[in-house]
Amino acid sequence: MKLIGYKPIMIICAAAILFAGCEEAAEKPVSDNSETVFLQEPKASEQAEIKKVLEAPVTPSPEPTPEPSSELPEKAEEEPAEEVPSEMPSETPSEAPVMPDIASAEIQKIIVEAPQDVSYPELNFGSPYLPDGSLSNDKKGWYFGRNTTHTPPTAQGDFDIRQFDGYYLGDVSQKVVYLTFDEGYENGYTEKILDVLKEKGVTAAFFVTKPYIIANPDLIQRMVDEGHIVGNHSVRHKSCPDLTDEELMAELNNTAAAFKELTGVDMPNYFRPPMGEYSARTLKITQDLGYKSIFWSFAYKDWETDKQPGIRAAYETVMNDLHNGSIILLHAVSQSNTEAMPFIIDSIRESGYTFKSLDELPEYEKQND
Repeated sequence: MKLIGYKPIMIICAAAILFAGCEEAAEKPVSDNSETVFLQEPKASEQAEIKKVLEAPVTPSPEPTPEPSSELPEKAEEEPAEEVPSEMPSETPSEAPVMPDIASAEIQKIIVEAPQDVSYPELNFGSPYLPDGSLSNDKKGWYFGRNTTHTPPTAQGDFDIRQFDGYYLGDVSQKVVYLTFDEGYENGYTEKILDVLKEKGVTAAFFVTKPYIIANPDLIQRMVDEGHIVGNHSVRHKSCPDLTDEELMAELNNTAAAFKELTGVDMPNYFRPPMGEYSARTLKITQDLGYKSIFWSFAYKDWETDKQPGIRAAYETVMNDLHNGSIILLHAVSQSNTEAMPFIIDSIRESGYTFKSLDELPEYEKQND
């Protein structure tokens, strides 16, 4: 058996302890191919020096400073709102409206086969800000681009409305739709529409003006009682960018006050800009008041009461543009929409779609330009 000299032992021991940080290094075996030799322990003076090194405090490295992010901060998690059922329980109204059947209306049923794995359309958004940093009041008119592929359409893309809690699409990852109606005045069809919705077990959103609330208290109360959303459509139905900040806030606040005075509950925080006209400034005001601005990914010229397209045209127009996440805008003054409503609802469901409430809109990632 070979013995290792004292000086080499000292060198090996110090290296093992200082660089490996192992207090037991003095007893670690070392192989010399044939036999194992245990190193001798260092002297007392050397142990004291080693102990001093091992017990020296370690200064932690400073945490790196995070780079500032250009993205919008994530919205703080809110308290969950009271759950609102996406569909009403199916009940047969006592006096169901008399509607034509498909045969008499010569409607050919349409079943839509929408593509899967669709996503929110990518648009080349501009900035809502002026060079001085203020928000633009350049008036925009909402529009969307129809397609024949049953995919979510592109739309007005001057700037991303999502950064101001604006929506024109819901959840595009699922076969869901959101049914909404605009109510500027009553033309005798809302009661029939409500009857159909109740019979079919569908909840919808009705955007109403203050004069409509005052003139139709029974209809407003019925909407609330049957689980529908009653959204804000302003007092005078004026173009929002034409109003001052104070005037716009008064339009929303006064309509909401009339609703609460009638029903005893707060008006849901959904706003539809009259005529679909808006600006970055007006969307920011409505957002600051706590509203989501609801545009649409489907609508057609259905509001001219003396130029109604007929039940078949109304039915086919809705079905031919059906797509994932569709926010459907219909006007309740339309006789054609009212008569086609049972068939529209049935065919949408037979195509595999579910009706959702605006309360179930997704929280999209907002892009801040």
